[in-house]
Amino acid sequence: MSNVLIATERKEGGRKTRQLGYVPANIYGPGIEHNLNIQFDESDISKFLRSNAIGSKAKVKVNKDEWDCIVKEIQYQILGGGPIHVDFYATSADVPVRTKLGISLIGNEQLIRNNLVLNVTSDEIEIQGLMKDLPGSIEIDVSEMQSGDVITMGDIALPNGVTLISNPDEVVAAAGEGGQAPEEDVTDEETPMEVQPDAEVSEE
Repeated sequence: MSNVLIATERKEGGRKTRQLGYVPANIYGPGIEHNLNIQFDESDISKFLRSNAIGSKAKVKVNKDEWDCIVKEIQYQILGGGPIHVDFYATSADVPVRTKLGISLIGNEQLIRNNLVLNVTSDEIEIQGLMKDLPGSIEIDVSEMQSGDVITMGDIALPNGVTLISNPDEVVAAAGEGGQAPEEDVTDEETPMEVQPDAEVSEE
């Protein structure tokens, strides 16, 4: 596991920790005896998150202890600010992990050159497997897609030992002709409703 993050135990609450220039975090899960409150240097965790996201693997080291973890949740400042809290899930070697990974689509430039438009409907996949078998990322090459081609969750190749949890029929992306307008349903013009005149009231 290439990502090694150095943290220290956290004694303060989240707000105070951030005021001191750190990003608060937690470690929990079957791979650790009890939940642990930790903190990262803001520059270190921000650098890590620039190339990692929810579902990414990381080894978190606190003093002499290390845990193999998956990033479970990230909270960011409003309006595109930096991270303000991160949750890490400590895994156990023999316990399957259920997690979500972002899907990265590559090769869209070729579709543009072919006057095709890629419609992306899902950007993450849910999978389950042992920590050692889980992929670090999911990439799909869309450069060979033709108009009308569709990629579903079931089309994504997963490593041995990893199970798809997402609906296999869920559409990830579809390619269509550039500038093609969606078809609209043509409905018959409504027939005006005939209004019956009020019945005359006879006077006695």
